Amino acid sequence: MIWLDVAIALFAAALMLGLGALRGVEADWVIQATTYALVAVAGVLGGMVFPLASVLVIEARGSTGRAAAAVDAADNAGACLGAFITGVLLVPILGVGDACLAVAGVKVLSGCLLAAARRS
Repeated sequence: MIWLDVAIALFAAALMLGLGALRGVEADWVIQATTYALVAVAGVLGGMVFPLASVLVIEARGSTGRAAAAVDAADNAGACLGAFITGVLLVPILGVGDACLAVAGVKVLSGCLLAAARRS
């Protein structure tokens, strides 16, 4: 799962560069196509986290139903908290570019924590 944290961190950093590059584009179709591509990549990366987390929880709890419920609850709670923090704190205070860098930093930190937990 560490590689997924790295991929998400790289995507968040690249997102900042991509959004900056779109400022100079005047063609609407380029902006729309780029936006759809960014949303698709974010969806794929986010979608890859759920099955990996499910496997870990199934190994820990043993029950597929309880594991699915726990992962779904954590996913919804994390989405709610992440949207709130991003919309209320990060973007208004830091701006979009620095908020993307902050998210990339959080993903790098979570990858380091996973690597440390894996070693112990």
